[in-house]
Amino acid sequence: MRLRSSLRVKARAVVIADLNIEGGESAVRDCKENAGRAGLSKTDVSAEAEIKTLIARAITEFGRLDIIYNTPESAARWDRSKKISVEDWDRSQAVLLRGVFLGMKHAAPEMRKVGGGSIISTASVAGIRGFASLHAYCAAKAGVVNLTRFGGAGLRRINPR
Repeated sequence: MRLRSSLRVKARAVVIADLNIEGGESAVRDCKENAGRAGLSKTDVSAEAEIKTLIARAITEFGRLDIIYNTPESAARWDRSKKISVEDWDRSQAVLLRGVFLGMKHAAPEMRKVGGGSIISTASVAGIRGFASLHAYCAAKAGVVNLTRFGGAGLRRINPR
């Protein structure tokens, strides 16, 4: 997951989850250079135990969880010949869709404890329009669109912002 430039100025305490250590360290430096506190957690967002650990770390280090920004990226190969392997399909769904689900699932109870919070999930126009030969990506992003839309409706009782 990456720290987007729109959050760099506003985020004062973040834990960045990434498997790309070099990229994650760069985002941590960015945050610190802009008066923020930040840490990096090497995290596979498709693994529930790692998401639980990530959220626990944020609470331990910063006292509470106010925002989760689900913006996973997948390194799965895009096969333009329309012959995507089952393994690449599964990995795409696990990272791009399950990762968002797990972030929402485990952040919501912690936000409920402090009276609310923000769950932000990045999708893509590919989840609405679709693109030829990006089957797995488009399917996962369509899932993110609907999970966020309808999952968010079910989370209204936590006072999401």
